[in-house]
Amino acid sequence: MEKVGFKAGDADSTVYFCFGQGNSIEIAGWYVDDSLLPADSETSMERMIHDIKGSFEIQDLGTPDRLLGIKIAHDRNISTIHISQPSFINTIARRFNISSG
Repeated sequence: MEKVGFKAGDADSTVYFCFGQGNSIEIAGWYVDDSLLPADSETSMERMIHDIKGSFEIQDLGTPDRLLGIKIAHDRNISTIHISQPSFINTIARRFNISSG
């Protein structure tokens, strides 16, 4: 990742950051063979995918709705991302015999 301009994060070495033109930010999070590549614009995203494809064999699966058990809801119109772990929450609720009704 360093070869294409990314720097590993201090808190987590599997998350890489790249600060580009016009104050853009690109992030690449990797977990074994899964990754999440957020960017602050379509142009940044396209450039990031192009650069990474030059070094790694990747497949663009589009906008994710799940990753590693995390549910992801993204609304580009209002610039929001909502993440949750309903399966994990339900597992914990069952373990402690907590019910919503």
